[in-house]
Amino acid sequence: MQRTEDSHAEVKMRDPKNVIWGLFLILIGVLLLLERLHVLIVPAGTLWPIVFIALAANSAVERKASATIMFLALGLMFLGVGLGWFGLTFHTAWPLLMVAAGLGMLINALTAPRRHGADEVTHE
Repeated sequence: MQRTEDSHAEVKMRDPKNVIWGLFLILIGVLLLLERLHVLIVPAGTLWPIVFIALAANSAVERKASATIMFLALGLMFLGVGLGWFGLTFHTAWPLLMVAAGLGMLINALTAPRRHGADEVTHE
């Protein structure tokens, strides 16, 4: 017997954001389970920065370059603080928050389409 519809053979991704958040929840769940079973040692305060990385992935799917860079920078900064990369602490790393926000604003200014609106003066 031949199927009249091949809808089962081809899977279409209807909402990529659900894929990102589904994978995020699976990752966090697996990491927490492994930590609770003492298979994996997760230093305190190192899992929550993954939320920013998931937000970066979500922004990338939505093709928002500035938000992707900003969330990725925030996630890496907080992860670096939690793991002590380069001696980072919350006391020493807070200027990186301004760098992340500035990167997001700069990329948005460089990549956003130019708006023609009320703020522009036209001369006739």
